[in-house]
Amino acid sequence: MVDITVEQLAKQIGCGISSDVLITQLKKAGININLPSDTIKEEEKIKLLHMLKKEQQDLFEKNKQISFKRTTASSINLKASSGKNIINVTYKKSYTYIKKPLNSTKILHDNIDKNIDNNIDNNINNNIDNNTNNDINNNINNDIKKKFNDGDKKFINSNKNDDIKNNSKINLYKNNKNIIKPLINIPQKITMFDLAKKMSVKISDIITHMIHKGYNFTFEQTLDQNTALLIVKEMGYQTKFIKNANIQDINSLNIYTLKPRNPIITIMGHVDHGKTTLIDYIRKSSLIKDEHGGITQHIGAYNVNTIYGNMTFLDTPGHEAFKAMRSHGSKCTDIIVIIVAADDGVMPQTKEAINHAKEANVPIIIAINKIDKSNSDIKKIINELSHFDLISDSWGGDTIFVNISAKLGTGVNTLLENINLQSELLELKAHYEGNASGFIIESRMNQWKGPITSVIIQNGQLSKDDIILSGSEYGKIKEIIDDKGISIKHAFPSMVVDIIGLQKTLISGDNFITIKDEKIAKNIANIKQNEKKEIDLIKNKRNKIEDLIKNTIDKDTKNLNIILKTDVYGSIDAIVYLINNIHTNNINIKIINASIGSVNETDIHLAVISNSIIIAFNVKCTTNAKKMLEYENIKILSHNIVYDIVDNIKEILEKNINSVQLDKKIGVLIVKEIFKSQKFDQIIGCFVTSGIVKKHAPITIIRANKTIYKGEIESLKRFKEDVLEVKVGNTCGIGIKNYNDIKINDTIEIYEKIINKK
Repeated sequence: MVDITVEQLAKQIGCGISSDVLITQLKKAGININLPSDTIKEEEKIKLLHMLKKEQQDLFEKNKQISFKRTTASSINLKASSGKNIINVTYKKSYTYIKKPLNSTKILHDNIDKNIDNNIDNNINNNIDNNTNNDINNNINNDIKKKFNDGDKKFINSNKNDDIKNNSKINLYKNNKNIIKPLINIPQKITMFDLAKKMSVKISDIITHMIHKGYNFTFEQTLDQNTALLIVKEMGYQTKFIKNANIQDINSLNIYTLKPRNPIITIMGHVDHGKTTLIDYIRKSSLIKDEHGGITQHIGAYNVNTIYGNMTFLDTPGHEAFKAMRSHGSKCTDIIVIIVAADDGVMPQTKEAINHAKEANVPIIIAINKIDKSNSDIKKIINELSHFDLISDSWGGDTIFVNISAKLGTGVNTLLENINLQSELLELKAHYEGNASGFIIESRMNQWKGPITSVIIQNGQLSKDDIILSGSEYGKIKEIIDDKGISIKHAFPSMVVDIIGLQKTLISGDNFITIKDEKIAKNIANIKQNEKKEIDLIKNKRNKIEDLIKNTIDKDTKNLNIILKTDVYGSIDAIVYLINNIHTNNINIKIINASIGSVNETDIHLAVISNSIIIAFNVKCTTNAKKMLEYENIKILSHNIVYDIVDNIKEILEKNINSVQLDKKIGVLIVKEIFKSQKFDQIIGCFVTSGIVKKHAPITIIRANKTIYKGEIESLKRFKEDVLEVKVGNTCGIGIKNYNDIKINDTIEIYEKIINKK
């Protein structure tokens, strides 16, 4: 190997080692080097290394036992008949840190070997790690590390105080550079909070450290593996990449025997073409009587025992608004039966159902219903459907057409027979063991039982006490109820059941899987939640920018804010779809929040703050929410038929378009006293000279017949109690946020916003 200069060797070693320091070390080793430009031979490098190894050994021998002494003085007050006696007490405490003698052959040097040739690597047996001692790095090998961590530290304390012992240990660890930091496992996604927890440090410490290195991170940030690796290495920890567990991995852990399963059939078609009537006839039930307005507004799922064996039927809504529900129904089905009314023909939702079936690559059976009516035209239906590449088998095509009357039962057995034949051709199979997997049909909130989720099982065995994972949510199943309302312990493929016990409602249309290990479920759910937070953050930023642009372009545009509460998630999709299709020139409709469950106090508070109306679909108000409505001017629109909501919103929009908002003076205050306040800077003591004063009312402050401020009353008190209003002839205290220039004898006028029709 070519000889190099002292300056070049110093640069290769790095760690801030200068040429002067290296020359000093070389002279200690007996090597006559004076200038940075002098060359160093290979044997001189080895001689320097041996000298450094000997210094390291001597250092450990010298410091193998360290003793500490501490003296603490205190005093004790004793009561006596003659007065107080003070006794001074002095505590003398000592403790010793003992380290076993180290074998010099196990003390290795690190950084210098990276820059010398392979011959030196062989001389030190390729055993080089990273650590720093004096000006050149040194380290202890893995065997000594293990002993050091396993308790070769002996701690002797003459005073048997455990607290002092523990504190002393901590201090020794902090001051020792040879402490081995734990190995940090880094998943594919990790939050800053979880990373700090793994490293046993504060988030603020990580962020501060990285800012000094020129990087900017936030407390709530989700990190990928590479970014997390950068942070962990910068903090001096060792790392290891781990692959996140996912549903696909869990599904592929075992191979089970496949057995035949029952077919899943989805009934689709236009509104009022007879879908639910067909289900009623097959089940010998009367579901249609329970539907508001005579239309289906939720996905219905039923296990039916027919003359051709057990079948599972999904009944989907036909109304335009329930597009998302129909899409969900087509994802988890084996066969789609599209019902077309013989007296009506192919309609928009009929076309949509055909498209869903083709996208899902699912066999289609056409049921031409209402053939018992005098104005039915079967040939017309067959001809119209031929334009969608659905050629009847009677015309030589491959699509099964069955003429039925769901009301009278005509042709229904023929339809079931064809469904059975189609399912046999599909050779439907599933495994009945292991983790269950399937599809979330619907999720709703029950006042007494909490979240209830309807699922259809596609594989495996669903059991009580299983951990269910869907999207970013997981939970333990406490009860399983079949479609007849009976509690069962296990459910198998093609069965439709309700599960109870989860903390949150699951999203309709998502897949689910059961997992025995709750830690794995939690890990996957956390990753999904972090990804969802990032997406929501981006959407919120984009929406704020869009709102800012809209407000800048047209400052005269009014807003109609809506808080939506429904019984199930599917209803949210339907109503949001309808609201988004309402177009007005002068009013911007904005959905502030949409969730399932009863209207509660939080919804009322949000409505007050955001000046929103509340739409309640198939849900009621809680008792506390009803009490709040007695003194909060919030409008709630309660409906159980989806298209009634649209009509009601249109009425509100029409009233707002043809009206103008005016301020009406309702009261006058005179400022009598001013008090200091932490929240409002000033609490203003007033006397109501006329009218009435209301909380949150607009105000105008007048001084010397000039308006000096316009704002709003944030706080209204009478005798230190919060009140909503104070009438003429009474005193009160008001708080005005962000204004502190009030003076005694100022006049405050109180206003109320009123709507005046044009």
